Amino acid sequence: MLLKKNPDLATSKNHPQHGRRPIHYAAREGHAEVVKILLEAGASPAVGIWPNREASQPLTLARERGHTEVVALMEAWLNTQHGTTSRGVEFCDAARMREFEKVRFMLDREPAIINESDTSGNTALHYAVSHMQIDLVTDLLTAGADVTIRNAENELPIHRVLFRGNDPGRDKPAYREIAELLLEHGADYDIWVASALGDRDGVRKMLEADPGLANYRCGRVNNKNASTYPLAMAAREGHLDVVDLLLDSGADVDTKCERNGTVAHIAGALIYALERKHFDVAERLMDRGARTDAPPNDSELGVADEALLSGNQVLADRVYVNGGRPMMWTYVKARQYCVIGELLDRATVVRGAGYLPQDRSEGVVRQTMRWGLSFGDANVVKMCLRCEPDFDADYWFESLRWGLQSGAGETVRMILDYGVDVNVRGPENSTLLHWIGGSYREREDVWNNSEAVMIEMAEVLLDYKADLNVQDNELCSTPLGWHVRAGHKDVV
Repeated sequence: MLLKKNPDLATSKNHPQHGRRPIHYAAREGHAEVVKILLEAGASPAVGIWPNREASQPLTLARERGHTEVVALMEAWLNTQHGTTSRGVEFCDAARMREFEKVRFMLDREPAIINESDTSGNTALHYAVSHMQIDLVTDLLTAGADVTIRNAENELPIHRVLFRGNDPGRDKPAYREIAELLLEHGADYDIWVASALGDRDGVRKMLEADPGLANYRCGRVNNKNASTYPLAMAAREGHLDVVDLLLDSGADVDTKCERNGTVAHIAGALIYALERKHFDVAERLMDRGARTDAPPNDSELGVADEALLSGNQVLADRVYVNGGRPMMWTYVKARQYCVIGELLDRATVVRGAGYLPQDRSEGVVRQTMRWGLSFGDANVVKMCLRCEPDFDADYWFESLRWGLQSGAGETVRMILDYGVDVNVRGPENSTLLHWIGGSYREREDVWNNSEAVMIEMAEVLLDYKADLNVQDNELCSTPLGWHVRAGHKDVV
């Protein structure tokens, strides 16, 4: 009855920080009929919670509790939706975790496994191209890997190799060679691919045949992100001649992206050009009318943020003069203490000055404290404490979790000395001791913090009498159990 009134409830989150959906609780408690209804309503059994996404998937929760009927329902759904099989999960996990000899061994033993997928719809080829492992990519293609299989996010392997995540540091010379291998084995050479590769002649011919392709979207589900546009990819890779061709053919200079009918990302092409320091491209986009006041979206910086971090003062000034304003995250990262101090002073004495439009709904002091702890910046934390903040327990836990992830024990001690309870509870009754590892980067199979840093953070918390024996409600484990599970031998 509830879902008939509001179908969106099937995928709604119960808390802005905890992120659990109804299917997490139904799976955890073994309610097979409820799980069946939620799956039919569009819920996914493979949606995990940051930062430990795999461990917190509904399927994992049901499997670890022995809810066999629920597990069978979810596995059948994944097989129907993505072709997921248990051996496919093992095969893809080996590729994801860079166990390349295991990948080859399994492939030799069962050649038919080549195109089976994991719970995210990824094949081994998706992971091999993500890791830029050209030898493994070659082996998989030779064995018959299908380059046209899309994962749950509608990503093709060629999307992964050409986009390569948000971090320019991930760039490796092999990416073009891998892209060419995929194309040789049947990957579609569309205008998105041609723009990413800087193929001016190819782009020109496609636009002559159909000018509407200037605003083509590559099909990845993540359409709130400008990377689905040819213009954004050309700007990101610094292909000025391709940028000009696309703009002259009517490409949206702001590469606007919508989510649920609302514009969620603006000026992505300009943001990418600034991020990669392709200043000639950035100037051209601004000359053609790109919005310099575009705010950030949910997961990427805005124009002014990238301008501040670019090191190009002339270009940054042009952005500021035309309305661009950085987020507090960026001021803190850039150690703009004078600006931070001014904003904090205004937030404490002027009614209505406690919020920055570019930071949306969270107040200046809250934002500054969060990012001061995140960057391990004791100066920023000290400035915030001068404001005598009185935050709720949820906020303190989340901020301290960022502080632990930074590995800066000094800032964590400052907050505990301020009077915050070291045993404050977080998502599902977890404690700060549970979270000393920081976040887990699944694609790289590494934790944010080294074990040495985890031990240092644990010592800080134990100095303030952190409770070693609290069990969380989801994994039903103490901090010791969490770190046994994660294989942190020295921490254990």
